Amino acid sequence: MFETKMSRSTVIRYWRRFRRLCANYFNAHPITIGGPGTSVEIDESFMTTRKAQRGRRVRRYGRWIFGGTERGSNHSFMVLVRRRRAIDLLPQILRHIRPGTTIYSDEWRAYRGIVRLPGWLLHRRIHHNRHFVDPITRYHTQNIERKWGEFKSDVRQKKGIHDNQLRSHIIEFLWRERFGKTKSAFYNFWNHVSELYPCN
Repeated sequence: MFETKMSRSTVIRYWRRFRRLCANYFNAHPITIGGPGTSVEIDESFMTTRKAQRGRRVRRYGRWIFGGTERGSNHSFMVLVRRRRAIDLLPQILRHIRPGTTIYSDEWRAYRGIVRLPGWLLHRRIHHNRHFVDPITRYHTQNIERKWGEFKSDVRQKKGIHDNQLRSHIIEFLWRERFGKTKSAFYNFWNHVSELYPCN
């Protein structure tokens, strides 16, 4: 508001349009990570919210987010899921992780079906009740845990968000992760505008 001399409602409206652009970009270019010779850490996280954005946080009003992050590139995917069942998580693995990837996870029972998925996915598990980094194999999921912290910190800086806007904020976070942390962010933004909305 200070920089543009625009009203609060106008700034919010443009911000929503920006998030819509991010969503349209990822619809045209679905996020896939991993591949032969790469490793991806997967995990689920519970986002608690406030009822009507007020009062204490109540668990039953939260949402489950499932995601993964690729070691090396630090690229991620995050999706809202209804529950943490295999029927909810395994299709997302097929949709967002390329064949030939080595997957690291905790021992949540829904992940037991990973070895039966088509596409030669290797699965390494970490017993978090015993240790966060396996002292023998050095297996860990610290990168995806850190990613959850970054996303939740971003939400806190925005003083909370409405439940119906959570998906669009996840998409914005993923766009900024790939295109918004360099000096070329402004160029990337307008490049995507020109790609998605070409002039006739």
